Amino acid sequence: MGVFELFDKLGVSLNPPKLIVIYGEAMVGKSTLAVMLADRISQKLQKKPIIIYVEPVWDDPEYQSFIANVTKAKFEVVKLVDWRQFNSIVAGFRDRVIVLDSLSALVTDIVSRFTSMGWDVRAIVPRVNQITVTLIHFMRLVVNNSKTVGIIVAHASSSAGVYKHRGAYEDRPAIPRRILHEVDYELYMEIGEDPKTRVISVVANRINPFAEGMSVTFTFKDGDIEITQTGQLKIRVV
Repeated sequence: MGVFELFDKLGVSLNPPKLIVIYGEAMVGKSTLAVMLADRISQKLQKKPIIIYVEPVWDDPEYQSFIANVTKAKFEVVKLVDWRQFNSIVAGFRDRVIVLDSLSALVTDIVSRFTSMGWDVRAIVPRVNQITVTLIHFMRLVVNNSKTVGIIVAHASSSAGVYKHRGAYEDRPAIPRRILHEVDYELYMEIGEDPKTRVISVVANRINPFAEGMSVTFTFKDGDIEITQTGQLKIRVV
């Protein structure tokens, strides 16, 4: 069962069309989980998933080999050199499961292009937010029309000391909030009490809101997922 059992216990339906955000701190395994999930769904479609990447680490052949070995997945990668190519790339792989790694890096790339042209930061932020929302809206349309699954990897931004994201989490996804209107699930991934384990929690669930707060503790093992604890419910602050 592995990765499918993990998402089943979270109350997350993978029946297409679906658009999922997985966010968390750096190097907790977000990309690993995203690729593993994309591969398992793609096996049913008999087509390799496509990884559209902005994260520079994907340029490293050793990293690609690591992901392939730890997930036992077969995938293709496409580098997004310019955000203006995003729609055409996504449309070109409309029959595949698509992983975007990562949305946060995409935002950074867009910002850097505007700053290099001498734009004032105050003018950049609203423009970049709208561009990013528009791109993900297009991805949503492709996922819907093609009856496939899209997985977006995002970084985490701390809101500690200010508020709790959705009343329960210290970290929120480092992306424009309007993007969450386009997705079905928002999942938060973190390191467990045992550093070898990972915890994934349902922050938002459009299909089944009653599953929000569910958490599962797991480890990556032998190219799959081994669940070590299930049914944890995060305490919500009200």
